[in-house]
Amino acid sequence: MPVCLYCELDKPDIDMTLEHVIPQFMGGAYAPDRYKVRRACKDCNSNLGLFVDAGFAKSILAIDSLLIAEAPVYDPESPTGLPLNCLGLIEFAVPDMKPDECCEYYLGPLGESIFWVRHHDENLYWLQGGNPRTTKKRPSRAYYFPSPATPTHPDVAWKSFRDSFPRRKVRKILGDAMPDGDPAEMGFTQSDELDRARIAVFQTQLAEANFGVRSSVNLDADYRFIAKLARGVGFAWFGDRALQGHCAAEIRKAFTIRPGAPTPNMRGSGMMDYAGKPNPMMMGHKYGITLTVTLTAEGALLAIDFSQQRGAIIGILDRDLIQRADAERLRHGKSLILFPALRTSVELGVESYIGHVFGRQPHPELQAIEERLAAFQPNPALPFHIRLDTQNEPGRQH
Repeated sequence: MPVCLYCELDKPDIDMTLEHVIPQFMGGAYAPDRYKVRRACKDCNSNLGLFVDAGFAKSILAIDSLLIAEAPVYDPESPTGLPLNCLGLIEFAVPDMKPDECCEYYLGPLGESIFWVRHHDENLYWLQGGNPRTTKKRPSRAYYFPSPATPTHPDVAWKSFRDSFPRRKVRKILGDAMPDGDPAEMGFTQSDELDRARIAVFQTQLAEANFGVRSSVNLDADYRFIAKLARGVGFAWFGDRALQGHCAAEIRKAFTIRPGAPTPNMRGSGMMDYAGKPNPMMMGHKYGITLTVTLTAEGALLAIDFSQQRGAIIGILDRDLIQRADAERLRHGKSLILFPALRTSVELGVESYIGHVFGRQPHPELQAIEERLAAFQPNPALPFHIRLDTQNEPGRQH
């Protein structure tokens, strides 16, 4: 029976599912076929996708970089919206909020304010949007307040809110008048007495603009995501050898880490180490997500770069497990640049990428993508540049 590349248990073929080892939010659907494998069991595929991939994608470690990649190619006429930016949990009292509930505060792409009163799982205090399994089953309420910029592109503002709260059990409440459109046709529910009491409190806090927001970061989630990605990319290049040796053992500890457990001894550095700094192994693409696999004296390494904003390096295979064929395939390293917003990717050798970056030998495929990116002229009315500095916000950290 095949072995699941995550839990490493023997599972029958029927339990194995197609796994994009590069998650969908990074553009994994548009990666080369080697990164799509049928070696993840149903349980691992579901659990790691919900709690590791999706959790990281919504975190402050990723959201800025993803918005930077999306902004230059966003079409206001697109049928989909942009991701909302979660600032954290509000710290003022909300009328009739139950002990097991919390209220998250979100900013939309045009500065809209959204307050989401939802079920709170203390064990997942750091996961924006809460436990995905319980929040989609329990009724909740999301209160939407347009901004002064909303009238410039009301469709963009509304689509971003709509796509972020697609769940049927989320009651959508309009906190202030929309500049265009029928609230009922847009999915808003008529407010009741409780809603009106909450709206009054939210409006007061927004007018005073001095309420506190608590943003919590669980650094274990950083390790878990990097480790899961490293396991998948390692398997894509080295097969079952990626499940053997010291690197594999520490990676396994990392994506199954439990609160209070010692930090795994993974070779490399995490996202927080390279926040806002160039990845020391290579330059990432400003509007893409770059993954580089290279061989060193210590073994195979994976370098990750998010739009030149955040990066990480991790060992994915021990030196004694590298074979001659690996050296031939990975001579000087391979880079994969993913452009999720454009639904495409480019894979090329590191030497070719460096030659392209410095203009010595432009890469035709990459050059075509960059010309396409340059052709987009983001509307200045869309303030995509909203950036959040949460370093000084109170919040628990592991």
